Amino acid sequence: KKIKHREINMDTIATLIDKLCVTNQRIWVAEDIKRDPKATDKQIANATKLTNIANQQRNDLVQEIDERINELVETGELQKLFTQDRKEHLDNFVTPALKIGKWVITDRYFLSTFAYGVSAGLDLDSLIKMNDNFYEPDQAFILKVRPEVCINRIEKRGTTKTLFEKQEKLEKVWKTYEILPGKIANVI
Repeated sequence: KKIKHREINMDTIATLIDKLCVTNQRIWVAEDIKRDPKATDKQIANATKLTNIANQQRNDLVQEIDERINELVETGELQKLFTQDRKEHLDNFVTPALKIGKWVITDRYFLSTFAYGVSAGLDLDSLIKMNDNFYEPDQAFILKVRPEVCINRIEKRGTTKTLFEKQEKLEKVWKTYEILPGKIANVI
C-alpha cells in the first residue's frame, strides 16, 4: 500500500498531542461554565458554541494523530522506535543485571516486534535483521490464547482499545507467533 510521503516523527505527534491537551482544557472550561448555576443564558450559549467548535477541533486532532501513528506502523518506523526502546531497556536494565549474575525474566521482547510488525505488513526477515544485535532468549514461551478471549479480557479492563487490540489484528499476530518457533532458536 502506497502512502503519501509526509514527515513522520515523534515531535510532530507530540505537538499534535499538546494541541489536543489544550483543546481538551478549553472544553473543560466551557463545560464548567455551562454547569455553573450562576451562568446567564448568554454565557451558556457562548460556552456551548465554544464546546461545539472545540469538540470538532478535538476530533480533527485525534484523526490526525491516528493517521500519523498508522503511518508509523505502515512504514516500519514504529518498529524502529520499539527496537530503539528495546536497546535502551537492554543497556539500562538487562545487561547490568546479567553482568552481576542475575537472572532476567521478561515478557514479549523482540518476538512481539516480529508478530505485530508482520501483522502490519512488514517483512519478518527484515524485522529479525533489525533485532540482530540483541540477546536471544535462553528460552521463550508463546502462550496460545484465542484472539476472541484476548478481546474479551481487554474489554473487561474498561479502557480504550489500542491500535493493536482488534480481533482481526490479533488473528494476524497469532499467525506470526505460530511460525516463530521455526525461525528463532529456543522458542516454544
